[in-house]
Amino acid sequence: SLEVLSLAASFDNKDLVTAWEFSFIISFEKTGEHEPLAQFYLLEAAQLGNTKAQIHVGKCYLQEETGFPYDSQKALGWLHQAYENGEQSACLLIAST
Repeated sequence: SLEVLSLAASFDNKDLVTAWEFSFIISFEKTGEHEPLAQFYLLEAAQLGNTKAQIHVGKCYLQEETGFPYDSQKALGWLHQAYENGEQSACLLIAST
């Protein structure tokens, strides 16, 4: 639940917050919308240094239907951060943006 993820984020538990990424994707697939709290916790995970969340945030800024406003500069910023934190797959996304 979002309450558990909030607690995980407050304790800087990157691995538990990663689980939230999947609920973000699933909620979009089921309803076509994301909860504002879900977006908040995805950003929280990215800010805590979770590279998977950083990539997901980058992708979200490139796709308006995710609930994030389109912003290629923010997208590239998050993708670069993920790459700098060791996420090699971010390089491919950066190259295709």
